Amino acid sequence: MKLFLRTTAVTAFAFTIALNPARAVLPPDSGDVVVNVDNSRLVKLSATDGTVLWSVDVANDGALAVDPNDFGVYTSLGAHNYGNDGTTYKFTADGTLDWTSSVGSSSYSVTPGARLNYAGSCEGYSDLNPVDGMLYHGGGETASGGCGPTIYQMNKFNLAATNWSMDLSSYIESVDALAVQPWEGGYLYAASAASSKIVVIDPATKSVVTSFDTEIPPRYIAVNPQGGNVYIADGQNPFVIAYGPTGTLAWVNLNLGGTVSNIATPKGIIGAPAIISPCPVPTVRISSDRNSIHKGESATITLDYGVGSAPPCQNVTVYFTVKTHAKNGVDFTFTDVNGQDATVVGAVLSGPLTLRCLYNSRNKTLPVNILLKKDPAYYLGNRKVAVELLAN
Repeated sequence: MKLFLRTTAVTAFAFTIALNPARAVLPPDSGDVVVNVDNSRLVKLSATDGTVLWSVDVANDGALAVDPNDFGVYTSLGAHNYGNDGTTYKFTADGTLDWTSSVGSSSYSVTPGARLNYAGSCEGYSDLNPVDGMLYHGGGETASGGCGPTIYQMNKFNLAATNWSMDLSSYIESVDALAVQPWEGGYLYAASAASSKIVVIDPATKSVVTSFDTEIPPRYIAVNPQGGNVYIADGQNPFVIAYGPTGTLAWVNLNLGGTVSNIATPKGIIGAPAIISPCPVPTVRISSDRNSIHKGESATITLDYGVGSAPPCQNVTVYFTVKTHAKNGVDFTFTDVNGQDATVVGAVLSGPLTLRCLYNSRNKTLPVNILLKKDPAYYLGNRKVAVELLAN
């Protein structure tokens, strides 16, 4: 069992092509993820297991998009000098160069009526659901004009207005990336690099479905349109990790030969959501291998699933408190598997906890009670253990 505690000028592409929502059978490669490595190489990974399908060298500025019609891959390189043109590249679905095109430094987008359409807002990250056209916005540093850990659904008829907002500060410290499942009623994923965590939101009910910890800070995120697996990268390591829609680990590609600077999947594909089994809530129990200990002796405190409890399909943080009249550091020490003071941490990282009666403990019997706290993420099989620090 493992119980977790968490107590850190680029051109962008976007494709939003409305296809038939009834389309349930998608091409086999529609969920493959394209990775930008060191802004010098594009790599396509299999959605099934993360193996490399092809790789092509091309200098770029981090821009990356996958065409939802033919699964071609786009990237670009800016001019980096005033007056010069940049270059856009398109590669076919199998990695062959399809075409290149110059991009002038004075180019900008306007509406079909030749009017520039914009509205002021906080500076953050955005993603669009191609089915209903809803735009989600949030994240960024509040000190520099960002939206902070708040997510907004923008009003598509009036960009200066919002339909609703949701403050996620009770779940994560920041929002550093957003992604939307591209189907009707698809979930919204808010990723926090500071918390190494992803919050899953149901836009229809404006509620948090679940949240799960990630092994690396998720600075880049993309969603597989076939079933909704979530791909992440941290912008610092050669890793890409795939999680299921509610946080189960799917696969890991540990070495792409350089820093992953962006990831992308098709955005206009209208797929069908995976059938997700309900995530079982585990029953947690606490036990001790000893009821009393003499000076210099230790007791091992273990947290485990209760009898008959199904293992959870996502990481579970178990919280506890220590109640005693004994003095920490004088009569006893209480440490986690890494030797850290567990009375300060108040939650389990991994492995057992160790309660030790110190040699200089006072000459009287002192009970130490460790109590599990209630939390909706788990049931309590039994709530506490008591270990006595003996007088001699």
